[in-house]
Amino acid sequence: MIFPRLLALAEVTWSPKDHRNWAAFRERLYHHYALLQSLHVNYCRPSSQVDIDAGVDYTAKLTRISMESEQYSPVIRYTLDGTRPNVSSQLYTAPFTIGDSARLCAAVFRDTALQGVPASKDVDFHKAIGKTVTYRQPYSESYVAQKESTLVNGYRGSLQSYGDGQWQGFTNDMDIVIDMDKATPLNSLSIRFMQMTGPGVFMPAYVAISVSGDGKDFKPLQKIDNDVPVTLSALLFKDFKFHLQGQTARYVRVLAKNTQGFLFTDEVVIY
Repeated sequence: MIFPRLLALAEVTWSPKDHRNWAAFRERLYHHYALLQSLHVNYCRPSSQVDIDAGVDYTAKLTRISMESEQYSPVIRYTLDGTRPNVSSQLYTAPFTIGDSARLCAAVFRDTALQGVPASKDVDFHKAIGKTVTYRQPYSESYVAQKESTLVNGYRGSLQSYGDGQWQGFTNDMDIVIDMDKATPLNSLSIRFMQMTGPGVFMPAYVAISVSGDGKDFKPLQKIDNDVPVTLSALLFKDFKFHLQGQTARYVRVLAKNTQGFLFTDEVVIY
């Protein structure tokens, strides 16, 4: 729609660069909405969707969380366990940090009513972040994502598309080895895959993990078979979760068996 874009164009055209202020413009824009309504001008209403930004601080070993919305001065409430936020949930007032794992769920509230659809994001600062990954079979040159750092960079892929630069694609088996730098106690490992059969993206037939002390001789630990039917055409996701209490290893191998089309995965999470 031409409005409120025309207002933004006027702001950029008429205001000197050093006088432009995004926060001030948003406040003035909020008051312009009432004027547009009084003039019966149809315009694009600001969304109530919450945008969650999770930035990984590799030095501090933390994930920094910030949230915003197109709404002016929104009241955002959130949870860290994936449950739907309500009027009693934590109020977002400023960016904060998370030192381990969380499933963020956030929404804008007006008075006591939740607006729109809650946004969610998985956040993990885990043991494999920043470690070296060796690919025993190559990833797809069409979907390289962040190349060798993709699966251990602490960033999860979008839940809308595999084209966001965090989902790595494979047309063969996904077969990687993560070097943990030293013998490391392992509690759990999880890896998420996407299925969207229209463009040929499928779940692996199974995911298997094995461990090694020298990077040569690997001991098989667990294998999880896929239970998502290929007949389900809607976009969906599956976490393959392994419980590894009592295991210690320097090298962790993850093998996902591809039987057709593409495999897409975004992060190997190790605790």
